[in-house]
Amino acid sequence: MLVARERLSKWHLRLLLRVRASGAHPVLVLDEGGAPLPRGLSLLRTLEGLLYGLRSDGPSAPASVAGLDVRAAIPADTDVVLDLVGRDGPAALDEAKVLALLFDGTSDEMGALSAILDGRAPDLLVVDSATGACVAAGLPTIERRDVVTASLDGVLARAADLCATAIEQVTRGYANETARVAGVPTSPPRTGSLARFATAALSRKLIERIVRLSRDPQHWRVGWRRTGAMDEVAATGRWPAAGYAWLPDDGQRFYADPFVMHDGGRAYVLCEEYPYATGKGLISAFEIGPDGRASAPRPVLETGSHLSYPHIFRRDGAVWMIPESSAAGTVELYRADPFPHRWVKESVLIEGRSLADATMVEWAGRLWLFAASNDAETSSWDALTIHSATSLLGPWRQHGPDPALIDAGAARPAGAMTLREGRLWRAAQDCTGGYGSGLALCVVERLDEGGFAQRVMHRLPPDPAWGAAGSHTINAADGFEVVDAAGPRRAGTSAGTATVPFR
Repeated sequence: MLVARERLSKWHLRLLLRVRASGAHPVLVLDEGGAPLPRGLSLLRTLEGLLYGLRSDGPSAPASVAGLDVRAAIPADTDVVLDLVGRDGPAALDEAKVLALLFDGTSDEMGALSAILDGRAPDLLVVDSATGACVAAGLPTIERRDVVTASLDGVLARAADLCATAIEQVTRGYANETARVAGVPTSPPRTGSLARFATAALSRKLIERIVRLSRDPQHWRVGWRRTGAMDEVAATGRWPAAGYAWLPDDGQRFYADPFVMHDGGRAYVLCEEYPYATGKGLISAFEIGPDGRASAPRPVLETGSHLSYPHIFRRDGAVWMIPESSAAGTVELYRADPFPHRWVKESVLIEGRSLADATMVEWAGRLWLFAASNDAETSSWDALTIHSATSLLGPWRQHGPDPALIDAGAARPAGAMTLREGRLWRAAQDCTGGYGSGLALCVVERLDEGGFAQRVMHRLPPDPAWGAAGSHTINAADGFEVVDAAGPRRAGTSAGTATVPFR
């Protein structure tokens, strides 16, 4: 790995660890000719650290070479060279494949900083330096657009993940055809404005912090409608003209992540219930009566940690649920006994990882588990991890590189995967405008032992008629379609006793 000595940062160490964990033996070659990071970045990191309590050793922070395998030149037996210096760096071996990382079309990570200062995430692209061909690409997310160094840390951490994925693809032949082509290069990085930005932003950030603390969080609500197979949003790619009935609440909690299932001739919806008083989600259920009215939601599963996204499905004569339990660092499987009022933990499918919105599907003779992943300094909004197994109880093993996809616009699951006309479809969250800002409906074009690929067919921001700020879950089954949307928090009628308009 070629890095400018003056630019060696914590994210480079993350990359070395990722590559080493894959079984390779990476070495570091330092170039003496690179320019140092702008001094304003260090000032900005200090100011934002004091204001927001951020750690000072994030991925963008300088790193030491102590304990690293540093070489004076590229070893003769090198298979892959990752050039993070650019065209002015030292020449690589003729026999080695040379890869380069681009931020919005530039090899300088200050291209990422420039994009962040413009309020957006940069495109990440790893290319074959000899041919210019795309090897891997991703669109990271920015959760806190007003905190520049935290945003830069997240982008650089994802850049390390993407480079590790690209190296694994080249060395092991794993195919990832979902790479999105990066946009045109942006204007040159505005590094000279960093100090002025930090000074001018200090008072504004203090005011924004006070305003944000006093502002209500996103308040999610659940909607439903009767539908036929050809009338579902997944089939039409657009919101229905007739709209949805919306579950009321008392303003002291929100409901989100709905899944629907018929049982015994009755339609039930399971969803996350999030009481503001506890700050911890649980799983609740309500029934949609023959008159289209909803019963009051009742809790059906609580544990010692936050729960959400109750992915329910039938298999082997039973009804199962995989709720999100990422706060506990697990993916857990529950069996209904009976549905939907009681749930028994059957197994821990995956442990030791924070995986969100796990969604299981059977395809090509195997079971596949799609989930949003996040590790240190990264977001679950922009990364997809895939596991596979031959049976429901596992063992579940990681499939291909991790993450399998870095794309804020179509990575995080947003509902059950479905088979339509012989093609596998998945709904994903579009977080390019913020968490849960919309939905992406995708066709899975490849899912097998050798690779994964998907193509976004439709993007759906919330229906303007809702007056909502976001939508991040959609499901359809047994003649009903359910969806969620975020809007202003307010007291409703007595919780769950009647349907009310969203606004």
